[in-house]
Amino acid sequence: MVEKYGRDRLIVALDSKGGRVVTKGWVEETGVRASDAAKKFEELASEFLFTNVDVEGMTEGIDLDIVKEVVDSTKSGVIASGGITSIDDIQAVKDAGASAVVIGTALYKGKIDFKEALKLEES
Repeated sequence: MVEKYGRDRLIVALDSKGGRVVTKGWVEETGVRASDAAKKFEELASEFLFTNVDVEGMTEGIDLDIVKEVVDSTKSGVIASGGITSIDDIQAVKDAGASAVVIGTALYKGKIDFKEALKLEES
């Protein structure tokens, strides 16, 4: 795929539970740390879509430690997903080095004002 599309057009999804990669709808645990998978596959993709399924959709906040661990493990960008609940969460993952965030449930439930979130890009 890298030869056909180019590394800059590929994003690898890393879904993590307890810091380890999960597959097949988040039910099959691989035993591989998400940070190790990011290191292993960084030559294949320009970015990783890292979803922490432990906090996905719960609107209770992020697990910044695991986000930082994945960010620190790779030269590729990391798009952080799962648990983003506030403007402070967005700022925290940005400060941790994430290249972008996915805002889902918090946006639908009105916990994050999208216009306020966009202002972070200006700062």
